[in-house]
Amino acid sequence: GPPHPGILGSHHPLYQVNQSKHHPPASGFTLMEIVISLVVLAFALTTILLVLSHASKSSAESISKSQAIEILELTFADINAANLNRFPKSPQYLIDAPDGAAPEHRELLWFDGEGRRVEARQDAYFRCELTFRQDSRHAELLHLHGRVAWPARAAEGREGHQTELLTSLLLP
Repeated sequence: GPPHPGILGSHHPLYQVNQSKHHPPASGFTLMEIVISLVVLAFALTTILLVLSHASKSSAESISKSQAIEILELTFADINAANLNRFPKSPQYLIDAPDGAAPEHRELLWFDGEGRRVEARQDAYFRCELTFRQDSRHAELLHLHGRVAWPARAAEGREGHQTELLTSLLLP
């Protein structure tokens, strides 16, 4: 390394300080560059958060729609099981089995957010309406219309979302 100033003295060229009036430009960012960078970063973060929020909402809606379709499929299968076995009520959801005596019959069921049947509307997330209509030309044919709407606490017809399925059953 360089010699100690005590040996060569403080007037040695290695130890002289540059006392020029002109300072070299500072390496670093100006305040304006930093502000512009922060504004760009803020816009980027805002955009990312909005995209994530939209994706999360879309995913939740897809899950609810899948649950609604599953509720309809399970209730249809349950009614069909009662119909085939000639039970007065369906085995799982205890829905009055269609007997063909009335030309039209309506059932209203409530399900929670997990798809389990509940008794009270205030405990429900899904409202399931089932309508049985006997075919006017074929007495042995019964049409079953199912509609699931959510959220269940909304006024009827004012739910934010709904899905519907239709099937037909042969009466025993």
